[in-house]
Amino acid sequence: MSGGPRRTRVCVSVGAWQLVTLAAGLRAADAADGAGDTHDVLLLDLHGLEASVAASFRALASGLWDWDRVVELEAGSLPRTRGASGRAMVEQGRALVAGLGLDQADELWICGLFEVSQRVLIEAFPGAGVTLYEDGLHSYVPGRRSGGLLKRVMLGTVGEWTSAGRVKRASIAAGTVARLKRAVWLLDDQLPVPPALARIQRLPVSAEVLRGVLEQAVGVAEASGWAGVGEGVSDGPERLVVLGQCYAQASQMSREAEAELYHGVVGDVLAMGYDVLWKEHPRLADGFGPGLREAFGDRVVLGGLPGWLPIEAVAARLNVAGCVSATSTSLFYLKKLGMDRVYTFADRLPGSLHRSYGVMQRMVTDRLEALPSRTGGGGGVEGVVS
Repeated sequence: MSGGPRRTRVCVSVGAWQLVTLAAGLRAADAADGAGDTHDVLLLDLHGLEASVAASFRALASGLWDWDRVVELEAGSLPRTRGASGRAMVEQGRALVAGLGLDQADELWICGLFEVSQRVLIEAFPGAGVTLYEDGLHSYVPGRRSGGLLKRVMLGTVGEWTSAGRVKRASIAAGTVARLKRAVWLLDDQLPVPPALARIQRLPVSAEVLRGVLEQAVGVAEASGWAGVGEGVSDGPERLVVLGQCYAQASQMSREAEAELYHGVVGDVLAMGYDVLWKEHPRLADGFGPGLREAFGDRVVLGGLPGWLPIEAVAARLNVAGCVSATSTSLFYLKKLGMDRVYTFADRLPGSLHRSYGVMQRMVTDRLEALPSRTGGGGGVEGVVS
């Protein structure tokens, strides 16, 4: 489609994988709608990130899409309040609009309402249609009350919102559900879509489109100085890649308990006859790999992969027989891309994980094969932070 009015799309992203699914969704939208004249603005939420991690996200954002403008939200730009009222969000929205330099937007692309920046956009541009793009397992967590969390909040219900863990009371403008234009689902063949979103128009993203975006991510890594991504980890014994997560950072358990969890997992993988390729979570600057290397020696390989680079982008290039994680959505994406051997150790997580983490734990445990244990049983670790 060409010659029509220029459309302004304001997108918000909160992490590395969200940048991947956003770019894949935009590609699919342009293919479906016709690549018309668009003005694309990215709101890049860098709250709480170490400088090195934030720099990696910036490079990935600019490498995956040709943005007309990128606006960064850093610590202090938008407060994460536990009692944000509708009025407070309107005021934050006005400040945000001023910073974006836009009088209006035609489309908003958000991956949920878990972050203040995304809910503020809803208030800031009341006339814009909304596209929801996938945010991993979080997108498939249903609401705790009838109708689904997202629908309940968007309809303006003032009440307890515990799944996000950042806002206890929310008042989003009534009628927002009517603004939902479509949703970008990548895993709806493996996971059930929340009932509140099931009737929204689906924008399909093929595995081919996803692979294309992941190839771009590899190019970003190489251009950023990681020449020969995966070099030094593609040869040698057969390995399983083990993905670390960030439960301590999310206040789901102590760091000591998380380290103990990974120590047991790595020991079980080694007992199966595999070596381990360890990959840190993209949001962690101070990860768990060095401690595992010290404990298990050279059977644990750390080098060659930047933490922010999605494992989905390079798994096919590495000598890995499969993937192991707890609740990482990568387990499902790797299955979508053709990896058969994926294991979860979600059954070893504490049974009292807070909020949506407990829901995701059950989602993964019910659908994926558990990592075999040397002791013959799972059992959660201790150390949950209340």
